[in-house]
Amino acid sequence: MLAVTTGGPKEFYSKEGVHAAEIVEMLHPIIHGTLFFCGMDVLPPFVAYSVFQAGEEGRKRYLEEYKNRLLGLETTPLFKSY
Repeated sequence: MLAVTTGGPKEFYSKEGVHAAEIVEMLHPIIHGTLFFCGMDVLPPFVAYSVFQAGEEGRKRYLEEYKNRLLGLETTPLFKSY
């Protein structure tokens, strides 16, 4: 499972956004070209968007969400490559 942060809000990472691609598309070279290629089972990435602008409460929320993701790894469905 990749855990990444972004400098921009989630809206930037969509077909209509600034990057014209979803975050999983931008992570494709790592997810598919490295992890899947090496035979790893891959879980959906954890993404914390716009961390610098999230404020203290937003960062606390991301940390809680990340903690919950880590605690639930055994029951998280595998990520499907495209």
